[in-house]
Amino acid sequence: MGRLGGRRTLGPIKSQLGGDNSPPTGGGGEGDLTINNNIDGNILKSDGKADEISGLGSLRYETSPATHINSTTDLYVSGSGNNLFIQGADEDGNMNVMYRIEISGGILKAIKT
Repeated sequence: MGRLGGRRTLGPIKSQLGGDNSPPTGGGGEGDLTINNNIDGNILKSDGKADEISGLGSLRYETSPATHINSTTDLYVSGSGNNLFIQGADEDGNMNVMYRIEISGGILKAIKT
């Protein structure tokens, strides 16, 4: 017995929310997972195939000399507000300050939020 929204539930929470009572398992010896282009630092993406993922050779997570994302192709950032945020220090040395990067009137601006 568990709790969901302050109420007692009988059975798995997933079934109480309309989920599948017997979801597929996987990774537990029932099937194989193929990782293509499995190179240290490559970011993985789904191929849309049930048992296959691939490493992106053009987009890598690097930790040396500093942690960064390295791209060998154009990199686009998009979102609901089409904003890019960068965290850093301000002119007074205060750490963890958030800046919004925007282009306005053809000028690239970093605006402290």
